[in-house]
Amino acid sequence: MMTEISLPSVTPLQRSGNQLDVSKILLKRVEPSSRNLKRTGLEYQRMTNLHQDLLQQAYADFNQRNISSVLAVMHPDVQWANGMDGGYVYGHEAVREYWTHQWTLLNPQVEPQKFQLDEQQRVVVDVHQVVRDLAGNVIVDQIVQHLYRFEEELIKQMDIREL
Repeated sequence: MMTEISLPSVTPLQRSGNQLDVSKILLKRVEPSSRNLKRTGLEYQRMTNLHQDLLQQAYADFNQRNISSVLAVMHPDVQWANGMDGGYVYGHEAVREYWTHQWTLLNPQVEPQKFQLDEQQRVVVDVHQVVRDLAGNVIVDQIVQHLYRFEEELIKQMDIREL
């Protein structure tokens, strides 16, 4: 049995100052979980909304090549999927080196399209990924999924899943 919580995209129109208008966000429980969740539905909703906001900003910072801002929302021992070579890179410096090297070869842009939770309580993001060579030619234009685990409100792990 699994619990699925679908999160609609949060737009600026759903915000009043720094407060999210939770009346416009609905949680849909498909099946009750066989394990006990430590958070109530509202607490879980607030947590996932924070994760969604954090990730939206991280994608924007990545697209602007602002590595320091993206690293600031990652756990120091982050495990990050290496989409170029397979496997993972570990920790802030390895992620920095991976991206710095990647950007000498390619120009990737990633735009989050949809946020949801899977049965393992990972935040799953459908991402429109466009990768160009340095001359601007499109090499890849596809939707992929990024799967995130959080620890201490920081990104602890990111995986990539092809659709």
